[in-house]
Amino acid sequence: MRGDCYSIEEICNLYGLRKEVIYTLVKKNKIPEFREGSKQYLLKTAIDTIFFQKASLTGSDVIPSSVKEYYSIAEVTEKYGMKRDNIYCLLQRSMIRRVKDGKAVYLRIDDVDDYFKKRRENEKGEVEDEEN
Repeated sequence: MRGDCYSIEEICNLYGLRKEVIYTLVKKNKIPEFREGSKQYLLKTAIDTIFFQKASLTGSDVIPSSVKEYYSIAEVTEKYGMKRDNIYCLLQRSMIRRVKDGKAVYLRIDDVDDYFKKRRENEKGEVEDEEN
């Protein structure tokens, strides 16, 4: 593997996209591709430029999963045992920063963890008040 290139699988994991979407991006943007055997590689600079341009046009953050600053909704449901609908209700009522990438919604890790930490502390405080 070349250090200056992403494989299709790496782009899928990094940006949370399906292979078909990446192939369409390659075709529309004429991204140079390289092959080693059956593996296809794309220039990192070209791919990153496309996503940073998209972010600047939409005013959203670019969310590569390698920079683990965000939870997906599925990760929050798994970690905190909440239903998906409850998380969306929580988002409407709280100050958790979120970013949309297409249909996907990502939540800032520090905001989510702080919210649930404060929630646990409040629940503990109420239990102690009831005991006294």
